[in-house]
Amino acid sequence: MKRLLSTVKRRGSQDSRKTEAVNGDSPEARVARDVKLFCESGGPNNSGEEVLHLPGIVEAAESSPPAAREAANQVRKFLTKDNFPRPFVQYNAIMLVRILADNPGKSFTRNLDTKFIVTVKELLRDCADPSVQQILRETLDNFETQKPNDETLAPLREMWKKEKAKTEKNGAARSVPPVPMPPVPMGPVYNANQQNYFARSHKPHGLPPPDELAQRIEEAKTSSKLLLQVVQSTPPGELQGNELIKEFVQRCQSASTSVQGYIHSTSPPPDEDTLLTLIETNDQLSTALSRHQRALLQAVRVTG
Repeated sequence: MKRLLSTVKRRGSQDSRKTEAVNGDSPEARVARDVKLFCESGGPNNSGEEVLHLPGIVEAAESSPPAAREAANQVRKFLTKDNFPRPFVQYNAIMLVRILADNPGKSFTRNLDTKFIVTVKELLRDCADPSVQQILRETLDNFETQKPNDETLAPLREMWKKEKAKTEKNGAARSVPPVPMPPVPMGPVYNANQQNYFARSHKPHGLPPPDELAQRIEEAKTSSKLLLQVVQSTPPGELQGNELIKEFVQRCQSASTSVQGYIHSTSPPPDEDTLLTLIETNDQLSTALSRHQRALLQAVRVTG
């Protein structure tokens, strides 16, 4: 009986510590909260400020192996079928994988286990959202071409090769076309298909409808914040060749061109409040691009 009571107490103590770790201020608890905030940013009830939690995620994953494992576990949950109705969450989760695979790198990717790979495979096969499919396939292609010698990504690369081979064998297209599909009418809900708008260059023709304009402004703001955060969390020696930074720079440049076109639009012209928002958004984009340029110059001086 004493042995049984001792075992129960010991298990109870362990469970208590686990609960405290999840709900408290441990690195695992903090990274779980930050991953949730990052992935859910940009939705209908968020302002996009949650993207500022990215440095905390990177730092925790770099300094604490349990936190890196928890980050991978939380990201995997956002990629499951349960979140198919929230494509913006899955889009952000894939973006986070791309960021963490670069920095901190292997301390994060070593936690992309069998469950994670199975989840990604299901996402590839069953997700109907074109923007999620596009960024997922771009990310897997990036791992295949830019990280061919990273052994922690080998199982994920192997799964991707097999899936591509099946796709080619079935005579289907190798990639999802970048043209967004029309959204299903669901009322004033966030449309993740617009989130990939600035992945390509655009020449705006007049001011888009209010809902679409609001989505493009939000994406532009998010792109500028992500560029700032990724630049700040990337070592100087890795800035010039960082593909993810190049992608964010392209998005910010494309967004800046579009936003300036909206500012000077005459068909119709923006009202006073919209004009102020557009000017503020353009300032954020300019600041992010300028800081990137300064970081590149400083990196050249440091590395010689």
